[in-house]
Amino acid sequence: MPVCPRGQIGSALSAKRVVSTDCQRRYFSRPFFFSILLIAVFRIAFLTLFAHWLCASLPASAGSFSIDPIRVTLSETKPSAVMRVENRGDASITVQLQAMRWWQAENHDQLEPSRELLATPQVFRLRPGQVQLVRVALLRPVDDQRELTYRLLLDEVPSPPAADFRGLQMALRISMPVFVQPRQAGHAALAARLIEQDGQRQLQLSNRGQAHLQLTDLSLESPLPALGASDGPGTAASSAVTRTLYAHDKTLYVLAGQQRVIMLPAGAILPAGASLSLRAQTAGGTQQWPVPAPGH
Repeated sequence: MPVCPRGQIGSALSAKRVVSTDCQRRYFSRPFFFSILLIAVFRIAFLTLFAHWLCASLPASAGSFSIDPIRVTLSETKPSAVMRVENRGDASITVQLQAMRWWQAENHDQLEPSRELLATPQVFRLRPGQVQLVRVALLRPVDDQRELTYRLLLDEVPSPPAADFRGLQMALRISMPVFVQPRQAGHAALAARLIEQDGQRQLQLSNRGQAHLQLTDLSLESPLPALGASDGPGTAASSAVTRTLYAHDKTLYVLAGQQRVIMLPAGAILPAGASLSLRAQTAGGTQQWPVPAPGH
């Protein structure tokens, strides 16, 4: 029977202890790591919920005022108008006016300060229930053929909070459209078509007229034959019903000579070869426009 020297026996025992200790460390380190990770996740979730609760529970301070009318239309024979601003809140507020030129580009409304429109007084203070008359006047000649468009911004100027105030201050803004009619009577002329860009279907709206068009309850529709209607050539148009393929729930302005694009959802199913149409409510009532299919 071979005999191991004492030093070799000690080395072998030490190696076994090292292996055993290393196995124990690997055995205990993984659950410990996941425990630390789980605690961190719960801590982040708790802090997030606490922050939302804190913001929701803080008192908010905001003014409340209204305007009448909600839009202004000027012309060569009517270069100015008067609007009422009323404080409907329970605290005094300060309101500031800004006249902005309004146009549309890259499928967004664009605003920039303008000196072509005057709104006075530019800054005023209202006590609860008080009414301020604001005069809006055009400072340039009207255009011969195309409608001019502006927006009047009414911004609440927040008062300095009290020393013991621990809430949130919110300032109210109202954006009011101002339209200036041309010398010659102008009308909107909408053209709608479907396009495909970067693999996404889009509804393109182009106003080729000289005046703006305001669209509400806009929907893309496809005609379907009514139940019991014959498919012969003598079928009456009144026997057809429509199916809504897409509905737009927001009010949309298309200014004169401008273009807007509506991104259709990926799940929107457009029947192949069907004659589509666009329906919307306008200032002149319900109107409908044909929508050519892509490539037409």
